Amino acid sequence: MKELIKYLISIAFSIFIGCIDFFPPNVSIIKPQDGERVENHFVIEVQVKDNMNLDDKVEIYIDDNLVTTLSSPYIYDAWIGGKSCSFSLFAKAYDLGGNWKKSEEITLNYFSLTEMGSCDLPDIGKEIIIQGNYAYISYGSNSINSGLAVIDISNPANPVQAGRYIAPSSAQGLDISGDHVFIAFMNRLTIVNVSNPSTPYEVASYEPPASGAQIYDVVIEGNYAYVAGVDSYSEKGGFWVIDISNPWSPLEIGHCATDESPRPLISLIESGNYVYSICGFAQTGKMVIIDISVPSSPSVTKELVLPCYVNLIKSNHFLFFPNKDLYVYDVSDPLNPVEIASCNLPNTSAKGVAVSGEYAYISCYPFTEGKELWKVRVSNPTQMFISGYYNIAGENRLPVTNIAVSGKYAYVTTENRKLVIVKIIE
Repeated sequence: MKELIKYLISIAFSIFIGCIDFFPPNVSIIKPQDGERVENHFVIEVQVKDNMNLDDKVEIYIDDNLVTTLSSPYIYDAWIGGKSCSFSLFAKAYDLGGNWKKSEEITLNYFSLTEMGSCDLPDIGKEIIIQGNYAYISYGSNSINSGLAVIDISNPANPVQAGRYIAPSSAQGLDISGDHVFIAFMNRLTIVNVSNPSTPYEVASYEPPASGAQIYDVVIEGNYAYVAGVDSYSEKGGFWVIDISNPWSPLEIGHCATDESPRPLISLIESGNYVYSICGFAQTGKMVIIDISVPSSPSVTKELVLPCYVNLIKSNHFLFFPNKDLYVYDVSDPLNPVEIASCNLPNTSAKGVAVSGEYAYISCYPFTEGKELWKVRVSNPTQMFISGYYNIAGENRLPVTNIAVSGKYAYVTTENRKLVIVKIIE
């Protein structure tokens, strides 16, 4: 009998011990890794294993400061700011038995987008092309003060105007080929020689034959300039093909118009046998696809209703459009673009976009927050991810107008007539 009592007591004690959790959970940081470089926005992922599967909560600490408390799943979107630095990160996991354990502490290196320098422009910058040590910027808020500014950017900390071409009409888009810059000046396409950046000069111009036609953008490919604007023949979007094999004597060889009035074609990108253009200046816009396989006979092959974008750029087989958000279209089938993803840019209106490597850089007008330059990871366009931002305008939050990226730097124009250079990678 005594042996039976001892046996029952031992069983009861075992059950009692099994119901009490004496062991803390195991906790580890899965993302990011120790020594990793992060930017303003990064994801923290914590793994917790408990002997009784009774996880309670996880606390996240940055530089020994509690920043958040999580319940499962233990994933946190972290935002940091300030200057580039190193900081510590660790997590504490608690179970329902009141046990807790701290993860290994890791060190992360924070890289902040950093302004390098800026310079004044003659007027509001419209479009930027970077070639070598120079930035070529079309500028002008009106037809009185308009033209091309050539900025020496060989020293990003001290950009300076090297030369300037003044024009009698409002400048819009531009492109460059060799020693010549092609500028859309509303009523004409002007070709400017920049072989000596300090003394740019006009070599020729092209004016659409009909009175009232307007030009908004130009793209150069080989011996042709593709020009977008308003076709005065029909007051619809207009498209012209100009032979520039002799820059001193440009010659129109092809023309077509869009189907809808009065929407101008305001931005162009060339891709093989097609040109993609934005038809804008309304609450809703259009993507217009133009077949240029026969340059003398361009034709509109498709018009797609879209939000009213203001700019576009192509990278691989994707088109990137900034609006209130950043939108991506797959153009693997050139005639059937498919929207595959968008990335929300909080409280902003996107103005320009540039893509370099794994990132898209978007210049924006912020409505409530000073975040005029956004950095978005687009290595997988279907899963875009904001990784950083920069407040270009300071407390004044002056609107930005456009952006170009080359090497380690982004070049941004603002409405207060400035070019700002921002370091975007180490």
